[in-house]
Amino acid sequence: MPTATPQAIPSALGDTLFNNDIQYIGKLNGFVFAAEYSFGESKGSTKNGASQAIALGYMDGPLAVGGAYTTQKPDVSIGSIGDYRDQTQVTFGGSYKLGDVRFSAG
Repeated sequence: MPTATPQAIPSALGDTLFNNDIQYIGKLNGFVFAAEYSFGESKGSTKNGASQAIALGYMDGPLAVGGAYTTQKPDVSIGSIGDYRDQTQVTFGGSYKLGDVRFSAG
């Protein structure tokens, strides 16, 4: 969401970062809110491989700022036996366009 960060704003505008997911995207007066749930698709478990994300962003003229919170339980195994681990990411970022130059941080 999944928001001016590379992961969050594109997701909030309709691009998905996860497979087989459900998204909600709301836009109002320059604000963008996104929520996303990706099903785990792991045999015998609905949580293994699943992802959840929320994002909030603001875009108006040359300014864009946003952030996202994502939790997931990916398979981090090297071998054939699944090893699912909880992961959490928090991202923030922003940009400002001045003429033909865009300044970004995140």
